[in-house]
Amino acid sequence: MTLSAAFGLQIKQRRRQLGWSQEELADRAQLDRTFLGRVERGEFRITLENAWALSNACGESLWTVLKDAEAPTGT
Repeated sequence: MTLSAAFGLQIKQRRRQLGWSQEELADRAQLDRTFLGRVERGEFRITLENAWALSNACGESLWTVLKDAEAPTGT
């Protein structure tokens, strides 16, 4: 699994834990919903700025999300 895909999976898991739709997280991060869907599917490399925006919107530090993305998730 690529780091981009692992990061997207971490964001998706956090979004679901918060009970939010893609639209709600995208709004909180001030990003487009279709962009968020592509991030969650690991379809492209995300910029640090957008990664920070998504992590921050989930109430997490970017460092924590990236660290968790490196750990096996069992999927």
